Amino acid sequence: MKLLDFNKYYLGREPFRSRYPHRMTERDYLLFGKEPSHLEDLLRWITERPETEIVKKGPKRDCLRYQGYFLKVYKAENRFKDLLNLFRLKGALRAIRNYWILVARGLSSVEPLGGWIRLGLSGSEYHSGALYPYLPEARERLNFFLSLSPSDNEFRHTLQSILTFLYQMHQAGLYLRDPKITNFILTPSRIRLIDLDGLKVYSRPREKLWRKSLNKLALSLQKAGFQGLEDLSEDRFTREAKSSTKAWACL
Repeated sequence: MKLLDFNKYYLGREPFRSRYPHRMTERDYLLFGKEPSHLEDLLRWITERPETEIVKKGPKRDCLRYQGYFLKVYKAENRFKDLLNLFRLKGALRAIRNYWILVARGLSSVEPLGGWIRLGLSGSEYHSGALYPYLPEARERLNFFLSLSPSDNEFRHTLQSILTFLYQMHQAGLYLRDPKITNFILTPSRIRLIDLDGLKVYSRPREKLWRKSLNKLALSLQKAGFQGLEDLSEDRFTREAKSSTKAWACL
């Protein structure tokens, strides 16, 4: 499988060489987007750094709300890791590659609108970034789910859908490093994955990793205040997810 099929994107490298000659050159960044407007918005953020809302700040990546987008930017961390990134698949490309891996296996996620990677070493704080649509309804749906009781039908239906989604990933040889409840978009029609950074691909299903995924999901539910779901591997929701012949998550 290709790392990234750039035929699906508009590329922005040469067209921007003379637009901001004092800020960047065509060798500094490679931009790609589903639409030309995505390239322009990414370029504006890179060159002007307009004021943005910080949604989440972390040691390896920051999540920003930029105009009508959700922008995830990956940090260089330090000079040594910045050098290693010259030989690694940068975070933004890895996330977009993982999206197409999910799609190829019939699973659903939020499609990245584009991104950028820094070419070479320039001392910038970030080495790449991925652009997503901003979905305020996703937070509303999550808050609604967290307000439910485990005895509510809506809670039981949504939990079984998440488990069905995870089991489909397991059957496809895909493992999510951090399957916590906040990494899913709980829309009424389907479950979608939002965290594309921690996706691992294996040639076959691994039962040990499936149980590990269930334990991490159960832990995130406990932290959210839900009790009695400590062992999801023996829960009837999981048994029903395994026996399901048609995944509600991918309808």
